[in-house]
Amino acid sequence: KVVSEMKLDNKITCGAIGEKGNFAVSSITSNNQTFFTAYDKSGEEIFKWNFSDELVTCIDLSSDGKYAVVGAIKSTDAETDSKVYVFRFDSEEYVSCFDFNRSVVVSVRYVKSHDIEVITEKGRAYITDNTTKASETDFGSNTLHDIDHIDERYTAISTLKYGSDSNVIVDVFDGDKKIYTVDVGSSAKAVSVNERYMAVLTDSKVTVYNKKGEVKAEMSADVSASDVIVSNKKVYIITPVEIIC
Repeated sequence: KVVSEMKLDNKITCGAIGEKGNFAVSSITSNNQTFFTAYDKSGEEIFKWNFSDELVTCIDLSSDGKYAVVGAIKSTDAETDSKVYVFRFDSEEYVSCFDFNRSVVVSVRYVKSHDIEVITEKGRAYITDNTTKASETDFGSNTLHDIDHIDERYTAISTLKYGSDSNVIVDVFDGDKKIYTVDVGSSAKAVSVNERYMAVLTDSKVTVYNKKGEVKAEMSADVSASDVIVSNKKVYIITPVEIIC
């Protein structure tokens, strides 16, 4: 059932929908002017912000329907800088703004209540109560490879070791804390995490780890498999022609 539909004059670059049925989009005009616009569940505009010289890359909405977190990038002197803004819909100014210099923000999301996870290609930051950067994890010389945060609390981030195109490291976070790290020791196509397990898909198998980072199970996977999802105590392997549970 289509609950809301509208046509915008400008190209949409990204969007998000909230638990309250509210939603938000970023749009860009023909002269590269970027706007962030939030709507209530009836499709009525409740907030708008003009990003004069920045491009919005990601959006998320708080579960109470009152806030939005927006990641934006800007090119300066042949370098890309990022900012993360927090907006409250009943205020004309942003609540807070965080700089991530010389990096590109690729993901923002509300982890719980008003706590926010920010992922750039160089690291992960955790913001509490919409206003305070509580912790920051740097990927160092490693390269961002994949992110999974289907589970509300947990995030799995895989990175490639410096100088390697196949040796993957996976860090698992619970809120602002890193709870374990797994050295896969090979290439990985995808990762998935929930409150009990983390699964890694490689070229020929899926390895499942427990909350201590210990191997819980291994199962073969076809070379055509492209994704893995761990849900409760089940593992789903996705191929172009089937889903295997």
